[in-house]
Amino acid sequence: MELGSSLGVTTAHIATVMAPGGHLICVEANPELIRGLAERVAPRTAGLQCEVIHAAVTRHCGAAELVIAGETVGSRIGAPRPDESIVPVPALTLREILRRTNVCEFDLVSDIEGAEAAFLLDDPGVLSKRGRAIIEFHETVADGHMVSVFDLIEAAVTAGLRVVSRHGPVVALSRS
Repeated sequence: MELGSSLGVTTAHIATVMAPGGHLICVEANPELIRGLAERVAPRTAGLQCEVIHAAVTRHCGAAELVIAGETVGSRIGAPRPDESIVPVPALTLREILRRTNVCEFDLVSDIEGAEAAFLLDDPGVLSKRGRAIIEFHETVADGHMVSVFDLIEAAVTAGLRVVSRHGPVVALSRS
């Protein structure tokens, strides 16, 4: 599962190392990227079951407002800056994405600009069937409080994950 698939560059690499018959789930909130993502991934997913889901990963299911930044990597849930716009997008919890795709065990790649706090702080049990993860952690606000990268890594460790490797905010984790 890849949260924050964006342009599909990392997705294409993931697809090339997956075993035939594998199930690749790509979750992307930015509606401007969905079509291109699906087109870029399609040629690399022969022999795989591949789903592209348009949704923001949040603490609730329903709708969210996505800030569309000038650069793809800056789009996020949160307050817009003067040069940014907001678009409504579907919102899903990680648990709901897993339920809808009938996935129990999974590896995770996540770069969702701080939205990882939604599952790490509110529903860490959703990671119990996760094998490996690579997460780019981002400082964020949760319940009106600043949450640091360190806080999120600590939440992952508390949820039973072990840090295997770290390069700045990008952390490789495995089940303890």
